[in-house]
Amino acid sequence: MNLTLTRPSLRQFTRYLAGVVVVSTGATLGIKSNLGAAPYDALLTMITDRTDLPFWVTAWLLQAVWIAWILRAGGRFDIGTLVHSLSFGPIMSVLLDVMPEATSTFHSVLYLVAAVSGMALGLWLYLGAKFVAGMVDTLFETLIRRHRWHPGAVRTTFDLGCVAVAWAGSGPVGVGTVVLALGVGPLLSVLDAGLLRPATWRGIPLGKPKPVHLELVDTTEYRILDTH
Repeated sequence: MNLTLTRPSLRQFTRYLAGVVVVSTGATLGIKSNLGAAPYDALLTMITDRTDLPFWVTAWLLQAVWIAWILRAGGRFDIGTLVHSLSFGPIMSVLLDVMPEATSTFHSVLYLVAAVSGMALGLWLYLGAKFVAGMVDTLFETLIRRHRWHPGAVRTTFDLGCVAVAWAGSGPVGVGTVVLALGVGPLLSVLDAGLLRPATWRGIPLGKPKPVHLELVDTTEYRILDTH
């Protein structure tokens, strides 16, 4: 673990904090929709319900699992990633206590639409701050780098594993789980519009590739030009 922390500007930090709150709100809306939570949130909720532990404790315990896995796989993370990953549990614990559950099909659909939009917008905000990555993102990138696995395969396997365990434990798995799993990524890519380079979401690169300008040196050699 790297104990250094890049000091962000006030604008970066404000955008980052807004993103964390918006993502947490979107995830909480998914849980409260009664249509099914996002895969990872469904797992967290199932464990919380089964163990009677506070939500934030469950979240921190799972973060400890990811940390151990990253270190075992030879990966590294900094103190910013650790603080970032530990922030979601307490925030969502508060939101889960104060946010009412959806009481009708109409409300459930509204909650789900807001959940997809909120999670995509929140991720766009904090990833766009170019300040810190999440622990799960770091785990995925570590596994992809070490084992040369395809990013999409890693994310799909992780989500399916979360859903399978949550479903086996009677967690909040439903049509909303599918909508959140498949809907956040494409919406995030639309919001991205090339602003998040370089950034990933769960190991999947976001944004358009940075254009490379070439100059013909001779008939067999090209030189990359620095346009900045």
